[in-house]
Amino acid sequence: MASVLLLGSTGFIGSSIGNELDKQGIEWVGVARNIRGGDKPTIALTDAPSVTKVLRSKPIIINALGGLKPRNFNENFTAAMNEFWASLERFIRYLQNHPPAGLLHISSAGTVYGEAAERPSCETDPVRPRSWYGRMKVMEESMYRSYAQDYNVPFACARVSNPYGNPTASNHGLIDVLITQLSKNEPFVAAFPQKAMRDFIYAPCMAKILVRMALEGHTGIYNVGNGTPTSLQWIIDYAQELKPSAVVVERTASPSDIVNSSISTEKLEAALGKPEWAMTIERYMQKRLG
Repeated sequence: MASVLLLGSTGFIGSSIGNELDKQGIEWVGVARNIRGGDKPTIALTDAPSVTKVLRSKPIIINALGGLKPRNFNENFTAAMNEFWASLERFIRYLQNHPPAGLLHISSAGTVYGEAAERPSCETDPVRPRSWYGRMKVMEESMYRSYAQDYNVPFACARVSNPYGNPTASNHGLIDVLITQLSKNEPFVAAFPQKAMRDFIYAPCMAKILVRMALEGHTGIYNVGNGTPTSLQWIIDYAQELKPSAVVVERTASPSDIVNSSISTEKLEAALGKPEWAMTIERYMQKRLG
């Protein structure tokens, strides 16, 4: 039976982790809200008998279950909250009946901390999400952490910054959506605050870190990112430099958008060592647009 149960295996982060598990020859089973075609069999989250069968073998769980986006809460708040709560409640119930060997939950550093005004956000800082999407992430963290304490399951929470560079999911995140739109000669809509800064991480590097965290049994909260914020305007300007015909349409940012999202990765580096970044944003954009 599989040693890893990967939730959200068809999403941007989940499929990146699946690729890394395959590279390392680790047996795993994927679970997702939405089943898509592919070489790897995937179980529907609602398929209780199949999910339960895997859980009986006490796998390590990596929870990359996403699906909802910030716009879902803006467009139909009630529907988004109902979908979020139904999925969370369903899987907590699975786990209560069959506790796993360990649980790594993946959250969002870019939304849970809120503004990083004076210094990079670290794991001991209070969370101050400004959007309902961020509040959803905080609720998830709290529910899974509470479950793990009650059932004595080793628990880690990885607060991941903005990933880029998953070739199988080019419709996620500012960098990949920007590149995809410009590659198709379609306009890109830029809606972010002036002077906005974000921390990013190359998806294959992120996946290596997350798989290692899960398999080595690290516990606690860890920021997972590059540790150095990048100007969103610089990304737009550089894309236009690489592709002079690019059309970028500027729109007003949402009031809940963060201006400065910056995280400290000192705790992660102390636990795992300083990672090697295989592909910087600049090199990645050159490769895709240059």
